[in-house]
Amino acid sequence: MPFFLQLALGYTPFEAGLLMTPTALAIAVVAPISGWLSDRTDPRIFATLGLAINSCALFWLSMLKAQSGYHEVLIRLILLGIGQGLFQSPNNSSVMGSVPRNSLGIAGGFLSMMRNIGQIVGIAMAGSILAGTMVNVTGHASFHALHAGDSAAQRAPVLAAFMQGMYHAYLVASLICFLGTWTSLVRGKPEPANTEGSSSRSPSG
Repeated sequence: MPFFLQLALGYTPFEAGLLMTPTALAIAVVAPISGWLSDRTDPRIFATLGLAINSCALFWLSMLKAQSGYHEVLIRLILLGIGQGLFQSPNNSSVMGSVPRNSLGIAGGFLSMMRNIGQIVGIAMAGSILAGTMVNVTGHASFHALHAGDSAAQRAPVLAAFMQGMYHAYLVASLICFLGTWTSLVRGKPEPANTEGSSSRSPSG
């Protein structure tokens, strides 16, 4: 997205960063509300709804064009933030609520590790899809011709390859998120954890 905003739409780094801020703001607003509501209902409902919205937002992002306007990008990123906010708190609550109290530290560490692995793998996968598409179309994956100083003849084929690669990357992400939606839906209602854990043994044991 930062490459698209700066190289395809011609925004400055400051403008691109400002445009991406509403995603984080949407998460900050929605996540506490989603967590509060999920504590009083079934966390699956909000986690699954969040993943479904994420899948739709990612698919919608794949539809962006090189001529897309500011508001077209903004509304998609806000929708993505809403989906993430709906998913994160209920999912974390579901995970942490399904383990014994004496294993909360391990569960929290494992949850953070999986989140980081997901981010790393996701970035690598999206970058590989983008670069692979550009190589197939233009023979290289360089963004050099997308800089504003280059001629339209140099810029056009590289921009077309970049947009095609971005389409494929967001489309794959949308499909993966859709699979996550189905997985979240069928995982079953979390059972209350044994809060005593291993401490249930008698003191003399």
